[in-house]
Amino acid sequence: MEKRDLVGREEIINNEPNDREMKPLLVPTQPIYVKFRQGRETLAPVKSGEFALNVFKVCFSSVGLWNHQAWNFIPRVLLATVCLYQVSYSLYFDVLDKCRLNYKNETEKEKIAMEHSTYTEHIAEALLNLASVSSFLVFTGCFMVAKRKRSACVLPSLSTIENNDRKITLTLFAFFIFTTLLLASAIGLLYNTSIEIKLVEGSFCRHILVAAIAVQFLLHWVALNICHIFAFSSLALGTFAKDALRLIQNLQNGTLDDVIRIHEDLCSVVFSTASAYSVWFVLHWFTYGAGIPVAIIFVSRGLELIPVLDRLHVSLYLVCLFYLFLLPSVCAARITNHCLGICEEINHTTSDDWNEGHPFKDRHNIALFVSYAKERRCGFKIGKITFNASLAWVSFFFGLTALLFHFF
Repeated sequence: MEKRDLVGREEIINNEPNDREMKPLLVPTQPIYVKFRQGRETLAPVKSGEFALNVFKVCFSSVGLWNHQAWNFIPRVLLATVCLYQVSYSLYFDVLDKCRLNYKNETEKEKIAMEHSTYTEHIAEALLNLASVSSFLVFTGCFMVAKRKRSACVLPSLSTIENNDRKITLTLFAFFIFTTLLLASAIGLLYNTSIEIKLVEGSFCRHILVAAIAVQFLLHWVALNICHIFAFSSLALGTFAKDALRLIQNLQNGTLDDVIRIHEDLCSVVFSTASAYSVWFVLHWFTYGAGIPVAIIFVSRGLELIPVLDRLHVSLYLVCLFYLFLLPSVCAARITNHCLGICEEINHTTSDDWNEGHPFKDRHNIALFVSYAKERRCGFKIGKITFNASLAWVSFFFGLTALLFHFF
């Protein structure tokens, strides 16, 4: 009996799962930015801020860019189909000029004005349609690739939570709604005043043209959402920069290496996020940056021949596009300014501003850290170029010059 009991016990022991074997070989690590949440002050929710975030959530979800869940592929595929339609329309209507206009009932002067208006609109629309289509397709690709970069703060579902700046959030919301209304007004005026809809021959071409006007609004509105997704990532990185400064200030009995590790964690998150966005950012900047001035130059050459309502439509349209061009530049510069602000804030302190045991109690360590930070050049960097306030101002004056050329 005793031998049987011993054998039975051995079988039970041998059949029990080994805890070590059940554990995964690679334990998933948390992203670096999770460290910055330690000690962060949690703000009480505000109704206006919660409403703005809910609106952004619905809008970002509608374009399939809220997170990486499977259902997001549905709107992405639908919008990719819309992009394909817009490219086909630009080739069929703008480039190949397959749809003809009937000028039989117009005077010679009106015919010249209409021909010039349609010609310039075709060129401008083709350029700007290319900008909106490429912006969505490339951003979606970058968004999916960024899933592999654990340190990148790209997801709106994450960046809206990490962002701790309510005033900027409400400001972005106001600009988002205002730009959407301007864009809708511009497209509405285009539909009501379009010469092509009135004069185009054949119902097929008329249907194609009406659908293209609606798609044009949709794609630029999608580009508006994409720019605000990037804006929320920049706000989250700004919050991380403030957290990094707070962690450095609260450091107790540490060394200079501990301070540098905190700063290196911040740089890792910033560089990973910038790397995830880099292809889209460069393409968006060049396509809208080139499309807007060229469109303005073509349209402005015969502005006196264009009816008043058409001028209003063009003006509203260009203001919206100028905002789409400028917003990513301002956000990228803001990321760099927040990172540089850490160095400036520390450099302006004295030994009396630090607790006993803090490495910056010794002024020599501050000088070493400032020297290191300048060499590190933490910020929104693409290649060897760091996007700062100077480049943002260049973008602003570049777009403003084009607008002034149009109005004056």
